[in-house]
Amino acid sequence: MADNNSLGNTGIEVIEPLQDERIIDIVNQVSTRIMTAFPDNDLSYLDIYKTLLDTPMYYAKIPKGLSKANYYYKNSSIYFSNTANISEVDEYIFHECIHRLQERKDKKGNITRIGVCEVNEFSVKATALNEAAVQYVTTKAFHSPNKMMNIYNMAIPSRTEYYPIITNIISQLAFLLGENVLIDSTINGNEEFKIDIIDNIGESEYNTIEKNLNQILKLKNEIADIRRNIQLTDIWEVPSNEKNLKIDENIKLIRKIYFDTQNKIFISYFNNLFDRVENEIEVNMIKRKLQDYGTLIGTAEDYDTFNLYCIGFEKQAEQKIEEFQNKKALVVLKDNLVYRIIRRIKRLLRKSEKEY
Repeated sequence: MADNNSLGNTGIEVIEPLQDERIIDIVNQVSTRIMTAFPDNDLSYLDIYKTLLDTPMYYAKIPKGLSKANYYYKNSSIYFSNTANISEVDEYIFHECIHRLQERKDKKGNITRIGVCEVNEFSVKATALNEAAVQYVTTKAFHSPNKMMNIYNMAIPSRTEYYPIITNIISQLAFLLGENVLIDSTINGNEEFKIDIIDNIGESEYNTIEKNLNQILKLKNEIADIRRNIQLTDIWEVPSNEKNLKIDENIKLIRKIYFDTQNKIFISYFNNLFDRVENEIEVNMIKRKLQDYGTLIGTAEDYDTFNLYCIGFEKQAEQKIEEFQNKKALVVLKDNLVYRIIRRIKRLLRKSEKEY
């Protein structure tokens, strides 16, 4: 904290601590929802409960544009708007509580990780990736329905209007790699999800995904700032048509980055998976997985990369199946009784020629 009543340059002004009974109620709701939503993950109810119970929580004046609940990593505290009803834990409160659970510190008390974020003295890596992961966990915990959203003229399936673009990318990764490893890394703060991405998609691809999601979030925040300021009539304001032009530029760039990221994910993943197939059954399993994956991706009128990839993949799969079938036929032929007799005769003839 900068002082007793403010938090650095966040604009949040502290009013007073939450009452103990209110904290206990929030902790109960969040802990129970986590354990109910993810029973197959190795999560500890007592650890979750204790961590949240020990978390300082305050009422505060929250600036316009910020959520009604805010986790502040520099002092591991959570701040709630004094005008909001917090008796019922919603997605926003839950989201910030997950951030608190994500903290991992070294022996000196310095934060080293926040979920899938890597924190060091000079930088915080994978910020957007972590935000998307937390929102994915949140929507799963609240059983939010999946719906098709029109975002910047892209049709994107999403369970949330809060970070929908980057959360969609995380949803794709969770489907391909498995949800459990994502939940584990997001709540328990470890590298397993990152390692799985590197193993199955590639290290350079992981770095690109991390960088691209950060860029999407940055551009989205710029658009939000412009739209908030566009109504100002100050003489120093940039004319609105120029502001609209900047918004359009950002939107076009977000679309490009999103589709580039999506393409890199599925092309690298399915190419790597296809290179390791050993039989016809595995080929057909990959074909079905590619088909199911197609229901999760974002699309647009001017986007055809996925469809073209599926056409090419289908041809490769047919060729690979034909190869396996030919090998299988050859093995059957070699085990055929007539074939064994012919081989026996050939060996006898070669032996006779040597004797002669």
